[in-house]
Amino acid sequence: MSSTGNINAQLWNGGTVGASGPILPLNSWTHIGYTYSSTNGIRLYINGAQVATTGAISFAASGSPMYIIFGNDDGRTSYCTPNYGGSFNGALDEFYLYRRELTASQVLALANP
Repeated sequence: MSSTGNINAQLWNGGTVGASGPILPLNSWTHIGYTYSSTNGIRLYINGAQVATTGAISFAASGSPMYIIFGNDDGRTSYCTPNYGGSFNGALDEFYLYRRELTASQVLALANP
């Protein structure tokens, strides 16, 4: 989340690269999709619709383990602090991680099972 409450999809590539989406509604389920490829960059989807993209980005491996963080990171990074909007406070119903970029139609199908 950004400091203004917008949903963000980010990756670390020697620096933070991200796509910023809308402020999500409170007290309702929202399907969030995030895809990455070097050709298309980061694509952020809300309820099956693409809302943001970075365009093409080549990824530079850090040589260190990378983490997926939901909610509070217990101080491991500076990205879940009030400067970045703070921690996610909510519930997750499902989480999928794929070894490839999903197409827009595949993300839409996941958002509308």
